[in-house]
Amino acid sequence: MNKVKTTIVSVVILAVAAVMLIVYGATLPKTDNGQKNLTLEIKYEDKTYTYEGLTTDKGTVLEFLEEYNDYLDLSLVTEDSVYGAYITSMKNTAQNDEKGYYYTYKIDGEYALLGVSQQSLTKEDGSYVSVITFEYGTQNYDENFNTLSTTLAKGGDDSRTATPVSTQAIVLIAVGAVVALAAVAGAVKLIIAKAKKSKDERN
Repeated sequence: MNKVKTTIVSVVILAVAAVMLIVYGATLPKTDNGQKNLTLEIKYEDKTYTYEGLTTDKGTVLEFLEEYNDYLDLSLVTEDSVYGAYITSMKNTAQNDEKGYYYTYKIDGEYALLGVSQQSLTKEDGSYVSVITFEYGTQNYDENFNTLSTTLAKGGDDSRTATPVSTQAIVLIAVGAVVALAAVAGAVKLIIAKAKKSKDERN
């Protein structure tokens, strides 16, 4: 195999590798070793915020929310009680005592029995919580005052709903971009070499 063919093969291999790295990095699950991978939902009558692929090593729901408060523009406000902290406002929408609008939340589809400062992100069987869903509105209870459902009320602001990209995904995409640049440089070098060869042959 002559030098030109070797260069062509190298360029093709680099280009394929670059594409594979970028695609893999972009689709990589947003998790880190030892961290929990969570989805946070905040539901109002007129809008729902969904944040997928959030990673945390925090222990409670409140610690998790505080970790992402600024990044997700949650505008989190809490108050302490004998049952621990509870949320009084999110997304610039405060509880409304007059109308009976409050926040309640679910853990993997089931209404939580503990406050956010006491609710662990690790279940009794050792598995991790997957989805935390907050609902704003009027709660409907059974005879034992357990929440059955929430009649949603309007609320929420127009904050962004971008999902953070994991460091691992960023590194892979960056490496893929570097490899792609190397492939382009190789292709340019090949074109110049062929042009020079053609010129020499004409002379």
